[in-house]
Amino acid sequence: MKNDSYEPLFITDEFGGMDHEEAFVKESCKSISSIRSNYVGNKRRILPSVWGISKALGVSTVTDAFGGSGSVSSMFASLGLDVTYNDLLLSSCMQAACLLSESPTMVTEEEWDILTKDPQGESVCSLSRTHYAGKFFTEEEALFLDRYMGNLRTLFPIPKPNSLIYDSTQTPLDHSFMKTIQASCAMIGHINSVCFVGGRYYNGQTLAKKDHRLSHAKNNGVELHRSFYRSISRIPRIEYPRGCSACVYNMDVSELLKKKQSGDLLYLDPPYGGESSDYASLYKFIEEFVTGIRYEDDSEKIKNASKFKGDNGYSDLFKEVLSLSDGYKNWLISFNKTSFANLEEITSIIESFGRSVDVESVSISYNYRKKRRNIVLGELTTGPDGKTRRKNHIVEGTDDELLLLARRAK
Repeated sequence: MKNDSYEPLFITDEFGGMDHEEAFVKESCKSISSIRSNYVGNKRRILPSVWGISKALGVSTVTDAFGGSGSVSSMFASLGLDVTYNDLLLSSCMQAACLLSESPTMVTEEEWDILTKDPQGESVCSLSRTHYAGKFFTEEEALFLDRYMGNLRTLFPIPKPNSLIYDSTQTPLDHSFMKTIQASCAMIGHINSVCFVGGRYYNGQTLAKKDHRLSHAKNNGVELHRSFYRSISRIPRIEYPRGCSACVYNMDVSELLKKKQSGDLLYLDPPYGGESSDYASLYKFIEEFVTGIRYEDDSEKIKNASKFKGDNGYSDLFKEVLSLSDGYKNWLISFNKTSFANLEEITSIIESFGRSVDVESVSISYNYRKKRRNIVLGELTTGPDGKTRRKNHIVEGTDDELLLLARRAK
């Protein structure tokens, strides 16, 4: 472990019988879970389990190849590990860069005023007014969003997609680009918070229809531009131990693994297949807001984002990812019942790469799913190596998250 700052204390009164490290982990996970994030499938509820597994392995470097909301990467960073985050969506990468940086908010009050009030931005961007006004936003909301987006792209440097977005070891820190990240994340967080209400899908994306959103108790008729200023003080901040590093990549997972070929732990949380796996489509407005490119016009992103969507070929894609990951000592892979195959099939694929597999089931419940289901783990068996595992799982349908730890077979 890189972070050796824990003291071997037993603090009964303050933490109810937890030792110092356990209390620290609990507080860290609580802090990350409190961050505003309406990201579908985020892993905040399994953070303690992920950390427990990685700690037992004694890892100091981790790659989060399907980074999503950034909650897992943030947990690793908060506990002193060197983290590499990656995601296909530039909007997710911007949020992760904001979350993984230790920079205070650098956007000045004057710059916030320019972003929200300067009409020059309206001539730079017309995305919201052209494609979203009326159905998803009021005319005033669309004008506000275009103004903000246009001024953001005028004031601060535009992020370069398909590249390294953020590197904490870079010196000196690019203050101007940190302003891009922070100003983008303030609006991304606000849009996700007020527009993702009342269900999961609205015409293939997470934006609720305008009338439904405004009538929802969460918004109580208040248009998003009138409630935005609360978001400025809610840009995510977490303190990380000194000495650890973080970098954020915006790449297709295969390209990332060709570039980043080794480490102590590779955490894989791939899309599970089906319509819900096309995150680029679900979050297309957020992605368009950051990139300035209509999703329908980005053929390369559509191809990469949708390839995990269908069951046909998913197995081959999964194998391709694993074939590029041999340089990592350990793989920790997250799946559940909605995955592309049953647990035994997935385990068999992983074992074909010369890895032994241990399974941990973490009971969680997704609010957007109608059914609540359970998993019955198979009987414990002891292998030739003397290690105890579970086999022949009875999966009757479950919302449990399954963590598959794959280590090189000795």
